[in-house]
Order: sequence, then structure tokens, then C-alpha cells
Amino acid sequence: MTTYANPPSPDTVSLATLERASGLWYLDGTIIICSGSLVFRVFRGMLAEQSPILEDLVSPENLGTYDVFDGCPVVPLPHGSSEVLYFLNAIFKPKCVPSFFMSMPSLDSLFKHFDPIAAIFRLSSLYKVPDLQRKALILLSSVYPMTLEEFSTQGLGPSYCRDQIMPVIQLARHYSLDWILPLAFYRFCLEMTHTTLVYGVEYAGSRIVLSTPDKARCFEADRLMRSSYRIQIRERCTRLNAGCDGNTECQESRLREASILLDQQESVSEVLFHWAPESSSRLCVLCLEEMERWHMERRQSFWDGLPGLFGLPGWTELNEMKDAARGR
Repeated sequence: MTTYANPPSPDTVSLATLERASGLWYLDGTIIICSGSLVFRVFRGMLAEQSPILEDLVSPENLGTYDVFDGCPVVPLPHGSSEVLYFLNAIFKPKCVPSFFMSMPSLDSLFKHFDPIAAIFRLSSLYKVPDLQRKALILLSSVYPMTLEEFSTQGLGPSYCRDQIMPVIQLARHYSLDWILPLAFYRFCLEMTHTTLVYGVEYAGSRIVLSTPDKARCFEADRLMRSSYRIQIRERCTRLNAGCDGNTECQESRLREASILLDQQESVSEVLFHWAPESSSRLCVLCLEEMERWHMERRQSFWDGLPGLFGLPGWTELNEMKDAARGR
């Protein structure tokens, strides 16, 4: 199929040579948008209502400079056809955008539909369409909780979404969505290999690579998370509690729990996840309560310091940034 970045005049091109976007080709449309291999026939007035930038783009003065196709001016957009498809669907057929865009969706749905949400956010930011931008921002932000309580309920999301981590970081960096970054960086460290750290990943036909400063931050954070928590585990699990009768079974169980926790630290600290003793554990009641309390304290301490591991402001400032971006 021939792709027209700037479609020629109707004298040399037939409508049949261009692929009409399904559901976005209105016979009574007044303007044709061309993006990659797709063309969209929509309504100039409705586009113009979305923002001053779009109003200027499709103003009669500007439309006079474009080719005319089947009686409609043809406006080429320099974006991927899938991005424009998501964006125009959100404007002209919002019910055809996955239903999550009309109401708060499930976490699984948010992860599955990262690409359309990100595309709508990017183009609504570029063309200053505030309602779409705010909705997309809310959805993007909801995947990355900012309190330990929310994280405890939500977790890191499904494992099949690991390929999204670097695109999320790239998006957050480009648009200064810093409140997304602590957990996004943490997720990256969980999955990080030397290859992905240095060379990045392939995603949607492009190679995405972290900036050199972010590579250094993740490398150092990974080292700190592994080393500091291992030291804490050794100190806690090898120290007798005052009041513990020190019986052999309790001591052996405490050391076994330490060994299990240390084994989990081979890649990166998993202190954010809940801890429960092994089913065969013979910890005494006092030591069990102390270890549960110790782990809860470590989780909160780790969470509080998570942004700082990556050179970001604290959670309070990040939350203020998020509220400001959402227009609160």
C-alpha cells in the first residue's frame, strides 16, 4: 500500500489508493486527516472546538494551503497512524475507545491499554485538549500508587507488562511526570539486566534506551537496595530477642527465615512485599511478632526513601506536583 505523508491532488490519486480508518470515515465529513497509511474523514468544526491549536490548524486560511481530496481539504499529521486513530476516536467516538476511558477501569485493563492511553495523552498535550489530557493523565498515574497502602493493594501489576516499564519511564521523563518515576524505576530494577540497562528494549518498532544519568541512578539504586537490606536481615535475624527462651527450634527457624529472605535479595530488594513465615517455621510467639513488626517498619522506611534512591523529591512534593498537573 502506498503511504502519502502529503497526499497529492485528486487529479492524480484515487480514493481507493488510501486506507480509510474504520469507523472514522464519515461520508458527510468536511475534512480529511492523513497519517501514515490511514485517512480519516471527520468534521472540521468539531476538531476546531477542541482547542485553539486545532482551531488554527483547521482554520479556513490554513486549509486553503492543503490539497483537496473528494471535495475535502487533506491535512497531513506527522504522527503514527495508531496514535492519531486513538486520538480521533477519543474525540469523535469516545465510546469506541476502550471503555476504561469513560470510567475508572480495572488495573489489568489499564496495563493492557497503556499504548492508547499514552497516545491520547501525548497528542492531547501537544494540541492542548485539556479534558482528554487530564483524563489520560489520571489513568496513567493510577497505575503507579504513591502510598504504601495503595501499593499493598495493587502491587506491581501483571508480569506480561514488563516491556512497558521503559516506555513509561521515557514518557514520564519527557512530560515531567515525576510522581510516576519512583515505582517505575523500582519495577525496572526488578527486571533489569545488563543488556536492558545498556542497550534498552525494542518496543512498538522503536528502541527505547534510558538516559545516561538514569542508567547510573538505576545501577546505584540496585546496588544500594541489595546491599543495605541484606545487612539489615543479617542483623535482625541473628540477634536474640529479649524474652525469647532461645530454644534451638526458634533459633533454627530464625536463621532459616533469614536465609530465605537473603535468597530473595539476589536480584533486588523485595522489602516492599509482605512477609510471612514458612509453614514449617517454629518461631516462638515473641520472635514471630518481632519479625512481623520489623518487616512492617522496614517496608514503610523503604517506601519513604524510594524516591530519594533515584534522585527524586519526596512523596509529599511529588504528590503536590501530581495535583498541580491534574489541575486540582
